Amino acid sequence: MNICEACEQFKNRVKEWNYWSGAIDPLPYIDDMIKPHKHLILEGRSADGAGGHVLLLQCLKCDRWWELSAWPVFGCLEVLPHLKERRQYQRFMFPIPVRIETMMTGRKKVLDLVTRDISVSGTFITTLTSFPERTRFILDFTIPSDSIKGLKEEKSLRGYTGSLVRSTPYGMAINLDRECQIESLKAL
Repeated sequence: MNICEACEQFKNRVKEWNYWSGAIDPLPYIDDMIKPHKHLILEGRSADGAGGHVLLLQCLKCDRWWELSAWPVFGCLEVLPHLKERRQYQRFMFPIPVRIETMMTGRKKVLDLVTRDISVSGTFITTLTSFPERTRFILDFTIPSDSIKGLKEEKSLRGYTGSLVRSTPYGMAINLDRECQIESLKAL
């Protein structure tokens, strides 16, 4: 599906923002990126639970849908085509502390980070640290027992292993090897 010239220019404005603006909060400037595109309308906005915002936009000219992710903490924007949800499991959009440990021989690295979202099969973790694709990790999610009613045991969210499947300038997606026991997260 082809995109119109105005959508292409919109994507370029987002790239330029990331190149020139560094760690400045992009939220006050998003209108400046959208307004020049006379056919782009805002369909929705939501917080992602980790300090970021996702805006859903539609171009009335080429009928293209866009997701614009804004990360005020990092001063970063990302625009991607909006696709119909293909995930098999529901995602929970809130931060959970997680300790990750690389499983690389001779180069063990341990980081205390926070999830942006989590599902039964994987998680997106906010970080500026990058790793090669398919890097293996051990993940320990830490949830205060009083924050989730009915959580079986804190240790039920420890010792997960997974692989890096996607990396962005502000985080990484990890696919878990076994299903995460997060049924109780629905209560939040």
